[in-house]
Amino acid sequence: MYCFRRAHLFLLVFDINREETFSYIKNIYREIVRFRYHNNNNFYSQQPTENLVDMINGDDDQSTSHLPVIVVANKVDFISTDVRFANITLTNSRDIQQYVKKNFKSNTILCSAKYHWHLVLLFREVCRMLETVEDTVAKQAAQQARRRLQQHGKRCHVM
Repeated sequence: MYCFRRAHLFLLVFDINREETFSYIKNIYREIVRFRYHNNNNFYSQQPTENLVDMINGDDDQSTSHLPVIVVANKVDFISTDVRFANITLTNSRDIQQYVKKNFKSNTILCSAKYHWHLVLLFREVCRMLETVEDTVAKQAAQQARRRLQQHGKRCHVM
């Protein structure tokens, strides 16, 4: 599960017409949080033990607020065209979007890979989030370099 700790972005895609795929996404998200924070000694040592359950259930606002996740509801084209999926309504998709926003601290992008609907929007959002993560990683690396220099009594001068 090394990939969960080192990934810069998580793209969780589910079939909006099959509820079990959304349940699977919830489980994957819990695993990401568990591996990302529970197994990370730097983060975990700063958090009280009882907060781990809140983090995994999505109740801890501070711990997962910086977890870069995009949730994608695919096969949206079936909602209006296929009679078999008449139970999937716009209200159900709104409930899913609210759940994701509250518990995953993320937005949901509705798309259709078959008709290429909102795919450009999805990849623009991926690029935007990766740029943000890249900036954060670069700042953290610069801070670590400054700390190492300060620990050895050296200074960094800009001329």
